[in-house]
Amino acid sequence: ETDYMSDLLKALTPTPTGWSNDTHHCKWKGISCDSSQSVTSIKLPSSSLTGTLPPYLNSTLTNLTVYAGFRKQPLV
Repeated sequence: ETDYMSDLLKALTPTPTGWSNDTHHCKWKGISCDSSQSVTSIKLPSSSLTGTLPPYLNSTLTNLTVYAGFRKQPLV
């Protein structure tokens, strides 16, 4: 999961405020995690982000919200 979140971080331009490989992804703005620190929700703010979602998602992810200007790969 850390690899997925790192790939997502690299894919976004500009980098969302508060997102950094120096901070655990469960502490990033717009990210919600369960008690085992698995990502359950990603809500990307409407801040003119561009990028492509990595093609794989964790099975614990139950909510993905993206806004205009963001391209996504087909979810398998």
